[in-house]
Amino acid sequence: WVGVDERMTLYEAVSHAFSTMPTGGFSTQPDSAASFAAASQWILAVFMVLGGANYLLMYRAFVRRQPGRLVRDEELRLYIAIIAIASAVLAAELWGHGITEGEEAIRTGFFQAATIITTTGMVNANYAVWPALLLLSVFALMFAGGSAGSTAGSIKIIRHLLIGKILR
Repeated sequence: WVGVDERMTLYEAVSHAFSTMPTGGFSTQPDSAASFAAASQWILAVFMVLGGANYLLMYRAFVRRQPGRLVRDEELRLYIAIIAIASAVLAAELWGHGITEGEEAIRTGFFQAATIITTTGMVNANYAVWPALLLLSVFALMFAGGSAGSTAGSIKIIRHLLIGKILR
């Protein structure tokens, strides 16, 4: 609708916006985000990550103009670190197994890490052709979850952080 993706209409853009931020994962297309261009998939993935972050923290950072809170928040740092590591692992596995290459491998790795950790449920790749190691990596991400105060499901990152501190 704004010229980024010719395949996405205004209706589809609004529908995906209303589905991505609350991490609902509903799509207007049967193959979810795979129907759209790479730019749209990047945008959806970024907003899935934002949807899995703590809304109160983002409110304080952006509305109250206290961006230092983002840097100091341990939960957000762990959340971003898990997504970054998982994205790199998935991209390396996709590239290493010859499923995708280059930007597509990086995009698919980031998109799948974002959608799984936030429990959004959108897809941009065919899981049926993935080897067992990739599927196990995605399965392990399901247990990470989003931040407390977000709409993401699963175990929240703050619980993993607290368990780590207690064990340390």
